[in-house]
Amino acid sequence: MILITGGLGYIGLALASALTKAGRSVILGTRKINRTQVISEFGQIRIINWHDAESLLAACSGVSQIIHASGINAADCSSDPVAALAFNGLATGRLIEAAADRGVRGFIYLSTAHVYAEPLIGKFDEETCPRNLSPYASSNYAGEILTRQLCEKYNLHYLVLRVSNVFGSALLSQSSAWNLLVNNLCRQAAETGEIRLRSDVRICRDIIPMRSLCSVINSLLDMLGNKVSSGVINVGSGEARSILTIAQEVQKVFTDRFNLLPSLKFDESTNVYPAGELYFSVEKLSNYGLGASKQDHYMELNDLSAYCIKVFS
Repeated sequence: MILITGGLGYIGLALASALTKAGRSVILGTRKINRTQVISEFGQIRIINWHDAESLLAACSGVSQIIHASGINAADCSSDPVAALAFNGLATGRLIEAAADRGVRGFIYLSTAHVYAEPLIGKFDEETCPRNLSPYASSNYAGEILTRQLCEKYNLHYLVLRVSNVFGSALLSQSSAWNLLVNNLCRQAAETGEIRLRSDVRICRDIIPMRSLCSVINSLLDMLGNKVSSGVINVGSGEARSILTIAQEVQKVFTDRFNLLPSLKFDESTNVYPAGELYFSVEKLSNYGLGASKQDHYMELNDLSAYCIKVFS
């Protein structure tokens, strides 16, 4: 049995759907009591009170592995850095202690590539020292540290996955999912007929389709403690694209599939960062025979654009 915390979130729901289709038994852990009836098809649901030790123990009972996908998003971290540290960091530690008490064997913590730096300019592999001090990045890094310390203390197999920028249409019911770069660009194109870029268009991003992320995690669940040792792994496509290039790719999909050409607007005065390359290394992941595929990339982008046309146009 696999517990997914943040089970009603954007990534949590997508994982629950993918793992269920792969034949796994899933429990969705959530704080959001009023939404529990919506997606019972993906597995049983357990309400978690993150401030209550008994609630955490109950959530971990009968569970063999945990995917910790619960966390405070970047915007909310900036609004309340103290709450960000308390949840992304300290609550992760409390969950691991409960997991150890209940005999959980494996723990996967979903962190972010943005722990490394802001902006992401340069080469980043798993040995690079994180130096981003933003509330979002630093609170996620605190969660990483507690994961490594406590899992080693209690002899739990663990992985810290530093995930790049996810995109995709899977179960897009959460408003926060539309703040993600590619999702937002596709929604703009369908809703307004234009794509307006408000940040430095030269900034590079490594983007990974949701279906690739779910596939990687599904494989790692079987490999953890066997072919894959505990530690940190970058999870991304390994291919950097500028924000401008990503926007142009969205344009092309809308043109080719729907005969629509969204206009592209940006102000070059927003180009405030020095131009630089990004190399987000996924060599470690590739060495395990895992990674994102170009086919997944184009399928996800096509599905996302079709979803946006259906819902927003």
